[in-house]
Amino acid sequence: YGVSWSQQAIFSFAFWPFSLKLLWAPIVDALYFKKFGRRKTWLIPIQYIIGFVMIILSYFINNILDEEAPTPTSHHPRIYFLTLIFFGLSFLAATQDICVDGWALSMLSKENVGWASTCNSVGQTAGYFLGNVIFLALESKDFTNLYVRQPLNLELQSIGLITLSGFLLFCGIIFIISTTLIALFKHEIDETYDSNEPHFGLIETYQVLIKVLRLPSVRSMAIILLTIKIGFCAVDSMTGIELIERGVTKDSLALLAIPMTP
Repeated sequence: YGVSWSQQAIFSFAFWPFSLKLLWAPIVDALYFKKFGRRKTWLIPIQYIIGFVMIILSYFINNILDEEAPTPTSHHPRIYFLTLIFFGLSFLAATQDICVDGWALSMLSKENVGWASTCNSVGQTAGYFLGNVIFLALESKDFTNLYVRQPLNLELQSIGLITLSGFLLFCGIIFIISTTLIALFKHEIDETYDSNEPHFGLIETYQVLIKVLRLPSVRSMAIILLTIKIGFCAVDSMTGIELIERGVTKDSLALLAIPMTP
C-alpha cells in the first residue's frame, strides 16, 4: 500500500493495549452489575461494540486504505486514522480477553481450570490462521486462481474469493450473533456463594495487584519477559516487510508462517 517503515512503526502502536491490559483489569474485575453478571456486564457490550465497529468499518476500509489509487505504490493510507481505529479495537479485544479469562476461572471446575490457558492458546492460534494465513490466501487472486478456480474449472478473475471489507463484515456479523446467543442462553454462576473465594472492591483489587508486582519472583519474571525479545524484535518486525519489498506476495508470506507456528 505504499507505506513507509515509519508508518509501519506507527501502526504497531495499535496492538499495545494487549500489553497494558493489566492496568485496567482490576476495574473490569471489580465493577459490574450483579443482576447481569460479573463478566457479562463487560463482555456483552464490548463484543457488540466490536461487531458494530467492524460492520461500519467494512464500508469505509477501502477508502481509508486508498484502494482506488491507480498503482500499489501510489496508495496513501490514512495511517494515523487507521492506527486509532485498530487501537480502539485492540483495547476492546484486550478488555474482552480479561473478561473471558476471569469467566473461565468460575466456569470451569477446579480440576479443569488449567485447561483455560490451553483453550486460550488454541483459540489464538486458530484465529491467527483464520485472520492471517487463510484470509491472505483467499484474498489473493493468484492463489485462488491457481488452487481454487482452476482445479474447479471456474472462470479466472482479477480478484480473490474474499475481500478485506467482506471479511470485516463477516467477522462483525459473527460477533453480533455470538454475543446475542451468549447474552440470551449463557448464565453466570453467582460467585458470592463461594465462601472460599475473596471478593475485593476496586481499591482493594489494585492494592492486591501492587502487592503481587512487588514480589521478587514476579519482578524477576517481568524483567525476563520485557527483555527476552530484544535480540529478535527487529527480525520479527522487519522480515515480513522486507520480503514484501523484495517481491514476495502477501499470500506466500502468509503460507511461510505455517511451519513457524509452534
